[in-house]
Amino acid sequence: MLRTTRILETCLSEDKFEILRGRKFIVPKFPQLEEVYNSSNSYVLYPSSNSISLDEFKRTIISQNEEKENKVTTSDADYKKDKFHVIVIDGTWPQASGIFFTNQQLHKLKQVTNLNHDDYCLDPSKNPTKNPHLNPIIVIFGGNQ
Repeated sequence: MLRTTRILETCLSEDKFEILRGRKFIVPKFPQLEEVYNSSNSYVLYPSSNSISLDEFKRTIISQNEEKENKVTTSDADYKKDKFHVIVIDGTWPQASGIFFTNQQLHKLKQVTNLNHDDYCLDPSKNPTKNPHLNPIIVIFGGNQ
């Protein structure tokens, strides 16, 4: 276990994230995921050929925040539309890929990855100091605390 969740618990305020533990992340088991899976502002941190870069993700969020600041009033519906979700699958590479590939809902979400795919250390024994999620999480949440 990479313990990314413990780092999140230590570094971020509780209103910034929610930790769900398990292997099957389905709506009947986790009803709060229905909003996440159906939101156009939901992302999954997972490397693939379809992934957008962290830079592109940041530009999207910054642009969205600037639009929100220019609004005079914000309704509850606007808040839900403006909120973004990032799913981080914490585990070993076989665990994370197993969770991703068996959950079709995750495939519908936009995927975010590091610009440099080498930052994903798929074999921790070759570089035990790298956490494949930590740098992207710092970038994603660092400016939005």
